[in-house]
Formats: sequence, C-alpha cells, structure tokens
Amino acid sequence: RLTNAESGWMISHFTDSDGRWIAHVPAGDWIVSIDAFETSPGVEEILRDLISVSADTASDDISMSTSEAARFSITLYEDYSTSRLSEISLDLVSEDGLGLIHLDPTDTFGEVDVAVAPGTWNVELNMTEDQVRWTIDATNESSFLITAGNNPSLNITASKWAELGGNVYWDFNDDNASDVGEGVANVTVHLSSDDVNMSLVT
Repeated sequence: RLTNAESGWMISHFTDSDGRWIAHVPAGDWIVSIDAFETSPGVEEILRDLISVSADTASDDISMSTSEAARFSITLYEDYSTSRLSEISLDLVSEDGLGLIHLDPTDTFGEVDVAVAPGTWNVELNMTEDQVRWTIDATNESSFLITAGNNPSLNITASKWAELGGNVYWDFNDDNASDVGEGVANVTVHLSSDDVNMSLVT
C-alpha cells in the first residue's frame, strides 16, 4: 500500500511471483507499507518506508525488505476520573517521517494492542462527543522509541474537557432571562481552578 505523505491518498498494489511491482505513481513523497504478517510462531514482520517519486527517480530500481514488527500495548486513562477509556481510537504519529496510523478502538479495559515498524512514535487524540472532548498532545517529551519484538506496555492519559457557556446580559425587564437586545459584548469572563486559569471574551 502506498500513502501520499501530503494528502493521505492511498493506492494498493499486488506484487508478482518475484515480489516485484511496476506502476505509474504521481510525483511526491509516498509511504510504502505492508501490514504485519506472521512469518513464524510468535514472530511478525512489517514494512513501512518513505520514498520520493519524481521524473529523476522514475528509472530507479527501489529495493525494500520487511523487518520484525515492534509490538506493545497501550492502556488509555482519563485524567479527571483516572478511569480507563474504552472505544476510543488513538492516532500513532511517526517522528521519523513515516506518517500517521489510526489504531483500533480501545477495548473494555481501555487497552489496544499495537504492531508497527520500529522507530520513534508519539500518540495523539482529539475527540469530541456530547459536548465533552478528550485530547492528547504530541510533544518532543512524549515521544517514545520502540524496537523490534516485544516492548513494555504504555500508560497514556487523555485530558478531559467539557463545553461551558452562558450569557452576560442586562436584565432590563427583571425577568431573570437573557432577552433580545440585553446581551453585553466585550465582557471578560475569568475561569479558574486549582490547575487551570483562562479568560474568555463575550
């Protein structure tokens, strides 16, 4: 499978009996990938590599080979309740320029098993459901290196955000409700807690 590194457009090809394939591919950077497959009991191999396609490389004979997959599991927690989060799909982002992988949803225990190419990876999440948002921001400090074979499990915590809103108004008719023409613009509203301080303007 070829995935355009810029647009995410995917093209699938099948190799012949010699493991070769020839195709016309639009110019650009492409991620070449083969999903993990078992080569012997308990051992899986995988391919994920980056190639640049242009008029200058059109006649190049590119050779690639699979390598042993890196395997690990992720357990997803929520920061507010510290409970495990199920049915949430995380994004695994390569720090080596090999794109993004959308993982399977976490199970009822908040866990998901992962098999990817060895390298440096990061986790991202930005999901909103019923006015609640969970986020995980990828930073240099949050990246992790995984190697071929089995790796330690990871515990990842998602930040929980809840939508909050309201009206600032002059209650001219004393009915304890915001009516047309009573709203007040450009009012700064301050929100604070033990670890969050923010300001909003109407």
